[in-house]
Amino acid sequence: MSKKTHKTSVGGQALIEGVMMLGPKGMATSVRKPNGEILTEYHKVKHMRDKSKFFNLPIIRGVVNFVESMIIGYKALMYSAEASGMEDIEEENMNKFEKWLSNKFGDKLMNFIGVLGSVLGAESYELTVEYQNGQYKLMGQSAEEYPTPAISDETRLEFDLECQKLVPSITRCMIAAANDTLRPQLNTICFDIHSQEVSLVSSNGNQLALTKLAMPELNAEGSYLLGTRPASLLKGMLAKAEGNVHFSIGQRTAIVHTEEYSLTSRLVEGRFPNYRSVIPQDNPNIVTVNRLALVSALRRVLVFANAQAVLVKFRLGSNTMNISSQDIDFGKSAEENMLCDYMGTPMRIAFKGSVLLDLINNIEGDDITLKLSDPSRAGLIVPAKQKEGEEVLMLIMPSVFND
Repeated sequence: MSKKTHKTSVGGQALIEGVMMLGPKGMATSVRKPNGEILTEYHKVKHMRDKSKFFNLPIIRGVVNFVESMIIGYKALMYSAEASGMEDIEEENMNKFEKWLSNKFGDKLMNFIGVLGSVLGAESYELTVEYQNGQYKLMGQSAEEYPTPAISDETRLEFDLECQKLVPSITRCMIAAANDTLRPQLNTICFDIHSQEVSLVSSNGNQLALTKLAMPELNAEGSYLLGTRPASLLKGMLAKAEGNVHFSIGQRTAIVHTEEYSLTSRLVEGRFPNYRSVIPQDNPNIVTVNRLALVSALRRVLVFANAQAVLVKFRLGSNTMNISSQDIDFGKSAEENMLCDYMGTPMRIAFKGSVLLDLINNIEGDDITLKLSDPSRAGLIVPAKQKEGEEVLMLIMPSVFND
């Protein structure tokens, strides 16, 4: 008596930290998440060959199956990269063949596959916009292909911040943040949680922005780095928001919630430099001046500064501030005197005028205070009167100048 055999056509493909199996009716994937958990999902698949008998003809069938396998395989690989937490693969880890494909074709290869799939009967997502004088056509993609963030780490810390305080804090930090490919931890805003306060700080080595927000109910410590790009998106998201912003921070991911929006971002790995050690504590020379008057004077004087150095010199004396600039190449110079409250010894110091102007423009209040130690050490800029529950500090390194 012969046994009945059941024939089926099931194929597979290795994924990042997982495997994919494809059958006549569906596709199953299993991927190992960073915490060791196995994530298994099943999706129904409607094959191209089932849509028309034409696709089952010799030669045509082979082309259709080849294109379909590439599309499905690519989607499965992208899914496994996100689920396993390995989507940020460094270019140096690519083999020679992968580098050759990337250099030669780039996105053209996937565009070719998409167009060929459309020709062979894949679902079309063409958008046509018409008006009385013309017509425009755009090609879209299925919403199912839009990547969803794979949140794999557990929440380690949660807290709320006021929108009205968070937005200007981010703005100040964006000015001082670096754009350094060798030190990516400087291309961030550091959320430093310490002693019942949240500090937002950034620095590029020549300037520093720091805002401390009091959080009496927060009993936690830690330091988390949010990249400047998601920080810029967060700033735009909060532009018209009111109330509080909720932060959920994990080991590798930060999620920010408002009543209308949600932002998920990968945290930058690395350690932010010890910014506290570069802030001078002994500053015996203190000058207080009207902020808008100083901004106006700087704008006028900067017109006459050298275009490359953008150097502005300050001479401080008894309740007097002298601001000057010059461009020897074109024989032009400018000088202005301002009244101020100055306590300290006579001093001459110079700063990069454009940077100083940006820092002062992003400090709120009628008056500002400059705290100085000597011409070779960093100067501190703070509001003459700090807001309740908030402490703002801007630091700028001096420039070398010759009289």
